[in-house]
Amino acid sequence: MNFEGQTAAATAKVLLVEDQDDLRENLAEYLRLEGYDVVTAANGRLAFDHAIAFLPEVIVSDLAMPEMDGRQLFRALREHVSTADIPVIFLSAWADRQNVRDGMQLGASDYITKPFRVEEVTAAIETQVKAARRRREALEANRDDVGLRLVRRLPHELLTHLNGILQSSQKLATIDSGLRQEDAAELGRSIYVNARRLQRAMENLLMHISFLSRNGSSCTPVSLCGASQLLLAVTSGVLEICSMLDMPAERVRISGEAKDAPIRPEDLQKLVMELVENALRFSPRESIVDVQLGGAEEGFVLCVTDQGCGIPASEIAALSSLRRFEPERTDQHGLGLGLTICHSIMESCGGSLLIESREGGPTSVTCRFPRAE
Repeated sequence: MNFEGQTAAATAKVLLVEDQDDLRENLAEYLRLEGYDVVTAANGRLAFDHAIAFLPEVIVSDLAMPEMDGRQLFRALREHVSTADIPVIFLSAWADRQNVRDGMQLGASDYITKPFRVEEVTAAIETQVKAARRRREALEANRDDVGLRLVRRLPHELLTHLNGILQSSQKLATIDSGLRQEDAAELGRSIYVNARRLQRAMENLLMHISFLSRNGSSCTPVSLCGASQLLLAVTSGVLEICSMLDMPAERVRISGEAKDAPIRPEDLQKLVMELVENALRFSPRESIVDVQLGGAEEGFVLCVTDQGCGIPASEIAALSSLRRFEPERTDQHGLGLGLTICHSIMESCGGSLLIESREGGPTSVTCRFPRAE
């Protein structure tokens, strides 16, 4: 063992999942001698619990296991906010190559066929650790970029709505008595819409700052939102954003059944407003946006689907790392914090947010909440 020549990746946290006791313990011992911090599990169910508690940098997992196999484990990891981005390396016998292909199609980072040399495992781990650390560095740079975009956009956003308020109020103050009632009503609505957009920009900024101040801390416990409260929050969010965008509420179709969820009603309303706004803005004006409510064994599920132009696969990862849908467009209102806030809301209640899309096709954003206790 070459301890002096250890790479930086050799200090990484590794979760090793293997149901064969001898193989698991021997490989774990080798990795520890190489300097890795190793936790082991004999099946996927235990591994999932360990992954949430241990938060490894890499998971090395067998495919064929009792209780929960490697593919089931991978799906569960991707649906949990704390483990969604952890790279997974599959171990599999060559006879299981169909399972390997299935795993790679799911998004696994690498696979190693049995029997293997331990050096193959360490090389694969090192590659994935280095890639994961580069992604984290890029994410931190992206967070800095969010701050820079805020500094650039905030004056423009404030002035745009303030100018709208000033122009409409000036017309009201200087007109003669012959102003038609419908003209006065239109000016009044312009003042209200601009003031409400200004208020929302400030609310989003304050919410973003609040989440940043809690960065790295554990999720704050929240009270349970009952099904009737949940449906009211969803409906209110849809109606308010449609009014603000001057779009008919009929463009948004709410379906499914509301269920209890661990989220504050005001946070759920904010989540719905941000997701529906993106869906409405970036889809044809005559198209329908679907807001589907439902429940799974794990908890409540909210899905917003539009019929827009879709998102290229190359941009999905960037969207999932706290960017808005089209952050550089200047013809849209907003500070570019919408998707960032949605991620933060879901993270704060222990849930997850998944974006699914293809270029030229529909886009769906699915929010999965923990089971209501």
